[in-house]
Amino acid sequence: MTDRDRLRQHAELLWGSRWQTAMQEDVGVSRRTLARYLGGKPVPDRIFRELETALLERLTRIAEVLGVHLEINDIKGEGA
Repeated sequence: MTDRDRLRQHAELLWGSRWQTAMQEDVGVSRRTLARYLGGKPVPDRIFRELETALLERLTRIAEVLGVHLEINDIKGEGA
């Protein structure tokens, strides 16, 4: 999966169809920079870390609403 595909996948899961505007605001990425990433420029690890942290937080909130216990370390592959 390319950086562009991974970026789009993460962002769509977080923000839905209006992900580009939301990502610009929440992550602090300019429209021009985002366009570069979508054009094939490598996406910095910092951006993926922020997106993955947000996804894990969202997953945790969903689990709480559903009454499901999650071990985030197991999800991230850090559990025993």
